[in-house]
Amino acid sequence: MYAIEGAPFMSSFNNQTPWVQMAQEMIAEPVMVKENLKFVDEYKTEGAVSGEFEHAKPKIEQDKTSTDTHDILSYSRSEYNFRTNPKIDAADYYMSTDIGAKLKSREAIYKYFNMTFDVKELTCKDINEKAMDHVIKNWKGDKAVLDRFAKVGQ
Repeated sequence: MYAIEGAPFMSSFNNQTPWVQMAQEMIAEPVMVKENLKFVDEYKTEGAVSGEFEHAKPKIEQDKTSTDTHDILSYSRSEYNFRTNPKIDAADYYMSTDIGAKLKSREAIYKYFNMTFDVKELTCKDINEKAMDHVIKNWKGDKAVLDRFAKVGQ
């Protein structure tokens, strides 16, 4: 699960949040039958004034390696418990408490490709439900954890 959330403190971190890429793909799914799309997420830092995340704008552009493919660029950032800090000796590692995403809307994707927008917009709730479904389907830990989550949340 650390890998799918793009945990920046992991050695496998490659400056992206795979779950955000999957969310963008869910949003663009109806267009994928007509257009070749590639989904690119870039992890950005956050800060009130100087953070890159606040100023990032999702976009669609021609792929640099293929003339028949377009890239949809999204941006992500994560928040962690303060104890999840490699600078603290014996730091405890926790999952992200929040993953922020800047995604291109379904309507904007349709507009970019001059298509009639005649489908339902995907909501954050829809994406979060799919995330939970993914965790339940792929969970390899103690089932009691999922049972507790189903009962009380978090």
